[in-house]
Amino acid sequence: MIFSITRSTLGAGYFLLTMNNNTFRLRTILYDGILLTIIFLFFWFHRSQTLAGDAPLITRITEGGKWFVKNELLSQAIIQFTYQLFSPWHITSLEVMNLLSCLGGIFSIYILMQISRKIFAVSIFWPLLLFCSSGFVIYSCGHTEYYPIFLPAMLLYGYFGLAYLMGKADMLVVTLTFVLACALHMGMFIAFPSLILLPVLQECYSDYRKIVFGFLFFIPLLIIRNYPEITGFSAAGLSPAWNFLPLFPYQDMYRYY
Repeated sequence: MIFSITRSTLGAGYFLLTMNNNTFRLRTILYDGILLTIIFLFFWFHRSQTLAGDAPLITRITEGGKWFVKNELLSQAIIQFTYQLFSPWHITSLEVMNLLSCLGGIFSIYILMQISRKIFAVSIFWPLLLFCSSGFVIYSCGHTEYYPIFLPAMLLYGYFGLAYLMGKADMLVVTLTFVLACALHMGMFIAFPSLILLPVLQECYSDYRKIVFGFLFFIPLLIIRNYPEITGFSAAGLSPAWNFLPLFPYQDMYRYY
């Protein structure tokens, strides 16, 4: 009988503990949802009303029906998909880029919040302060280029890279987020040395096999980018198309074709 009472007491205690954890988790989700909604509305009401940077060219590419741009393959595909999705309501390409910019901003902030909680165990106030006091906030207020779409993937790679160094993430996941960021913007390759360095810092050299395997998913991107005779369609070029990490100026560097 004593054993039965003890088991019932422990069972009730476990149930209450689990219920408290679930309540805390739901409260956190609700809090994050309200905060991110407020931030999104701030970004939206302060969104850019003009085409900046490469936006005139992106507008021509999008309205011309192009799904891929050589160095921003997936970013252009997302813009084109969203443009087609909202076409029955006659949404302009400017408004599409505004929307994706604001969404990219809140996704970026959410990732920074997770970094503060799960990696550094500090208040989310600090990443919010960092984000809102930097140029990132400009990218989030309806900026009309590819960078706002790419930014969350870059931060996600940073998150999983840090988690890997803490033994909380697999190298394959880190590599796949890196490939995703490259698919959104080839300029991400400038961070390739950091990916190669991670197994060295962890002294886990067998993880290089996972890096090689992860980059197999990069092959379709290269085919789409460079071999239209295989895919049946060509990706548009946007300066500089072939040299996505230009170290020197060259003729026709800023030519759109």
